[in-house]
Amino acid sequence: MKYSIEQQMLTLSYISYCGYALTGSDKNNAQKIAPRLVEHLALEPPTADEWKLVWGPAVSEFWFSLFDDNMAYIVQHRKHPHKLAVVFRGTNPVALSNWIVEDFFVFRKKPWKAGCNPVQVYGNRPAKISYGTHVGIEKVKKMEAPVGVPGAGTTMLQFLRIQAETHDKPLEITVTGHSLGATLSSTYGLFLKQSSGQVDIPVQEQWDPEGKASIHVYAFAGATAGNKAFADYSDSLLDDAHLKRLSNSLDIVPHAWNKESVAEMRDLYLPVAKPNILVDIFVTQATLASILCDYTQPQAQQPYLEGELSDVCREYFQQAIYQHVVAYPNLLGLEGILDPLTYFPILKAVLPCYSDKEPQPVTD
Repeated sequence: MKYSIEQQMLTLSYISYCGYALTGSDKNNAQKIAPRLVEHLALEPPTADEWKLVWGPAVSEFWFSLFDDNMAYIVQHRKHPHKLAVVFRGTNPVALSNWIVEDFFVFRKKPWKAGCNPVQVYGNRPAKISYGTHVGIEKVKKMEAPVGVPGAGTTMLQFLRIQAETHDKPLEITVTGHSLGATLSSTYGLFLKQSSGQVDIPVQEQWDPEGKASIHVYAFAGATAGNKAFADYSDSLLDDAHLKRLSNSLDIVPHAWNKESVAEMRDLYLPVAKPNILVDIFVTQATLASILCDYTQPQAQQPYLEGELSDVCREYFQQAIYQHVVAYPNLLGLEGILDPLTYFPILKAVLPCYSDKEPQPVTD
C-alpha cells in the first residue's frame, strides 16, 4: 500500500513520543531512545519501506526537570537519499516543566531575528514569537546528537550542512511534528528557509549557502507560534504549498492562541461534553493572550480536517485529549494502522474509550 506524505509525516511525529517517560541524563536517554526509533520506523507500515534514522535522537531537559522536555531526530528516505525529514516531538505528557514553559508561557513575546541581524519587520510591525516558543526553538537549535547515536557530535544544522555539501542533488527537507512539535516545526522550518542562500546570516547558521534546498513543513495540531507580523512574515517565505497545517476542527490546541478561533473553544464539544469552571479559566487565559499578543496562525486560510465528537468522552478535557491525539490517525486514513496507544500509553488511564484495551509493549 502506498502511503501519502501526510500519513508518513504523522507517523514520524507519533513515533517521536517513544521513550518520553525515561529519566536520566540527556545522553543516556538519547542512547536508549535511538534503537526504539529504529524499531518503530521498521514496524509502522507508513515508514517501514521509506525512512531510516540518520541523526539523533537528541534530547534536552530543563535543569529542574525530571523528564526531558524536547526531542528531535532526522530520517533519510531509503530510495531518495537527498530527501530528509526533521522530526520534533510534541509536549512530553509527563513533563510539567514542558507544559508550563513552552506551552503556556505566552503572555511575554520575543522578537524574531534572522541570526544576529535586526528584528524582522513585516507590515511596519515587528515580528515576535511567544516566549515559550522562543525557549523551545533556541533549545532545539543547540541540541547535539550524543555519542552512540547517528550523527554524533553534530547539531541538526551542522548535520544538514554536511548533507547539503555532499549530495549531488539539492536537498528536499520536510520538517514535521505534532502539538508543540508542530509549533516548533513551523518555526524551525522558517529558520531553515531564512538561513538558506542568505549571505547576511552568521556563518554558524549558514547550512545551504547556494540556496538550492527546498523546505516543506507538515505541522499537525499546533498552537500559534507568534503574532500576526510573524505569521505574515512566515507566509512570505513559506507559502501554502510549503507549509501545511493539518488541524482537527475539534482540537482546542490549534484554536489557541489564535485570535480568529479562540472564541470557539468553550462550546466546542457540546452537546457531548459541557464546559466547567476549569474550562472557563483556560478559555479566559487563551482569550486574553489572543487579544494582548495578537497571536495568529501562519497560513491561516488553510481549512481544518473535519473532526467528529467521541460519544464516550463525556468530559471536556477527555474530549480534548481524544481530539488532540486519537483523532488524527483516523482523520488521515490510518485507523487500525497507526495506534496512538503505542506511543501514548497514558491514554489508557485518562480516556474511557481505551479502558478495555492494553497498550502495545513500549518500554519507557
